[in-house]
Amino acid sequence: MHPHPHLISSSKIILASSLNTLNSSLLDNVLLAVQGVLECWTKLPNVHSIKNGFKIAEKEPIDVINVTQSHDEQHLYITGAFAFCGHREIVQSPYLTQLIELFNSTIHSYLSDEIEASESEILPKRFCIRPMTPDGMPIITQLSTENKKQQVYFVAGTNAGGFIESSVLAAILLDLIEGSTSDTNLCHVYRSLRLDRNTLLFN
Repeated sequence: MHPHPHLISSSKIILASSLNTLNSSLLDNVLLAVQGVLECWTKLPNVHSIKNGFKIAEKEPIDVINVTQSHDEQHLYITGAFAFCGHREIVQSPYLTQLIELFNSTIHSYLSDEIEASESEILPKRFCIRPMTPDGMPIITQLSTENKKQQVYFVAGTNAGGFIESSVLAAILLDLIEGSTSDTNLCHVYRSLRLDRNTLLFN
């Protein structure tokens, strides 16, 4: 379990979480907007020395498959096959098994050489829960606390784009901490990621 923000002595706290293990009244409004999406992932050998990540667009429920090379470019990380799960944990069911099988067969149709090369290796085929929002964009906001000497910030809801978005989110968070979100080059981006934007409303 994550510690409660009020029990941390730091003057500045940054929460970047899927919310599955966080229990705090500070997050009541955030919980309405950020929920979970299950995602399948695996790792394959990078037999063609691919140097740039790319996306594969497919029909639902696969939707989008992301292909990203490892730091040493020896492997490819493949993620995709999203399934909405709200605030629930991962539930083992025939539907989950079918989703994983469809994910694997889709990968095989696009990356057959990589699949063939992996047959001698024990490679992971796993799934995890990622935070998501109704409009697909992350949230970055300061949360109201009773302790005036403590500032708590929330950055999450990046769906599957957290790694790609991390650098710009860090810059926006720094602006937020320094109180300069209205006079920087990123001010329009900050406004579009506010917790009170109307695109977070569920219909």
